[in-house]
Amino acid sequence: MHGPYPIGGARWWLRADAELETARPAVLRVQAALASGALVDRKNGRRKSLFEVQLSGSAGNEAATPPDHLLKRNAYTGMTRLRRSVSGSKARIELMRAEQAASRGIPTPIPLAAGEVARAGLLDHCLLLMPILEGATDLRAHWEGRSLPPRERHELASSLGRFTRQFLEAGLFQDDFAPNNVLIRPGSPPELWVIDFERAVLQDRVSAADATRMLAKLQREMSSTSRSDEIRFLRAFAGDERATWLQRVSTEAPWLLARDLAHLERTLRRPGRRFTPLRDAAFRGWLRKDVPLAQLAITRDAAATPDERRDLPPLSTSAARRVFATAILLARRGLGPRPDGVWASRDRACLLYTPAARSNGAPSPPAGRALLHRLLGLAEIELPFRPGDLGLAIGPTGGAAAAWMAPERVLVRGAAASQEEVRSALQGLL
Repeated sequence: MHGPYPIGGARWWLRADAELETARPAVLRVQAALASGALVDRKNGRRKSLFEVQLSGSAGNEAATPPDHLLKRNAYTGMTRLRRSVSGSKARIELMRAEQAASRGIPTPIPLAAGEVARAGLLDHCLLLMPILEGATDLRAHWEGRSLPPRERHELASSLGRFTRQFLEAGLFQDDFAPNNVLIRPGSPPELWVIDFERAVLQDRVSAADATRMLAKLQREMSSTSRSDEIRFLRAFAGDERATWLQRVSTEAPWLLARDLAHLERTLRRPGRRFTPLRDAAFRGWLRKDVPLAQLAITRDAAATPDERRDLPPLSTSAARRVFATAILLARRGLGPRPDGVWASRDRACLLYTPAARSNGAPSPPAGRALLHRLLGLAEIELPFRPGDLGLAIGPTGGAAAAWMAPERVLVRGAAASQEEVRSALQGLL
């Protein structure tokens, strides 16, 4: 990359093959459209924003469709303004690392430009202008957005395994290895690119421990993947060593769940982008911010137990927070329905679910056993098995699948259940 260049009140760096005479007008157009409010924020985060931009059309039509670029904006506050003023913004670092990754043969789209805006001598926000790859989408949307034909899923699992091996051998450690950080253009075979280098590091060699953590994070995010497709991925990734890597990931996964739970419990202590703690009369709770409080109160206080409520005995503040955090993580892993909140008082507590996330009935015994195998590979459960522990939840594609309905009885300790506990739990389904 080269720069910085003063353009429109900001300092801009350009990718190596971009000419200043060509890039300057595009950058000025983007800045003007952003300042005018014409661009729509697709992310709506506290510090992060994402805008779609059209630069192929005439000036003044940057908000028109279809877009051909994305503009990422990161704002900084507090001491981060000073630290980033010295170390460099996320945008500048991402441009630099993308070029470094590409130089090692790693498929990745390279941003056109990275900008930094200072206020009172400190970094206020940064901007990253990224070209959109025609026909490409992120892997999460492609994998979960619709039901893929079996042959396409199998081929994609193998292609992703080879792709992951390729960029690991090139020295890329992606600490945030998730399907939304991979782009795919469908085909036979599909084309894949890695994106978002905010938490990526280029090394001489990626250690087995780091690679294992990456694979465990990918497994965590691709919850709808079948066991057979996991094996296809590992066969393409590791060949004859797939059994070794399967064992490594299986050992890492419970520790990852425990770390996620500890992090989420800390996050729930204060209002955030997705969840907030609050009081309502005698109740204290933690709720999703996108669900109306009045609706949750009605569900909590309904005389008849609705399908979307799980009544619990009185819980302490910390216990209620842990139950809610556990339910959130189970839902993210496709093991339970998505919760909307939890309420606790001196007399009772209840966990509230998104109505559309649950379905009446119970799973078939094979589906229930498969779910328990997955759950007990991550954590323990309080035994004995009870009626109603298993139910049905609606997945991303709209189908009903087996779900664990008792998050308060999941014991997350960083280890999988013992074989004796697995046998005892499965015995309850016979």
